[in-house]
Amino acid sequence: METLGAGLEHPSRADRGARSEFHNRIPAFLWGFAVFWYAMAMAFTWLVLDQGPPRDAAPSVIYGTLALFWFAGIVVVSMALAAPSVRVVVHPGRVRVTSRYPLRTVEESFRTAELQPAEVVDSVDSDGDPYFCVNVRARGDRVFTLEEGHHRPSCESTARRFNRAAGLGPRPGSTR
Repeated sequence: METLGAGLEHPSRADRGARSEFHNRIPAFLWGFAVFWYAMAMAFTWLVLDQGPPRDAAPSVIYGTLALFWFAGIVVVSMALAAPSVRVVVHPGRVRVTSRYPLRTVEESFRTAELQPAEVVDSVDSDGDPYFCVNVRARGDRVFTLEEGHHRPSCESTARRFNRAAGLGPRPGSTR
């Protein structure tokens, strides 16, 4: 889609005639968190280097803590770089998947015959709460996520809408 001046999206030529469109923008939160993490690490590092560690704290503890935050930032950034924001456009007979990473974009096109029906996958988040993903398997081992979140009915609705738009039947035992 092309973005218009008012922030509205206008269908591009490739998207005209599309049956349905799906977005998974959850990874964009991780991208923002990674930027925030490193901004804070840089700010505190600058303060410590400019003014020195606090007088009532051992310098080795302060420098060790800063190093720990920088190392944790490497982990956060590596996760952010690997998490795509996904846009899926369903056309008659084919599906176009655009995976946007922070530093690159990957576009793929699949015939609907190359896809398995969307399924809701159950998991748990870091707090132990239920977390759901709507995954679609394509040729090979390619899997893309249409939606994810804590609300199962929303994920089930997305799976049904995708399967209906792509002309795919529900998969037996599609809820894991």
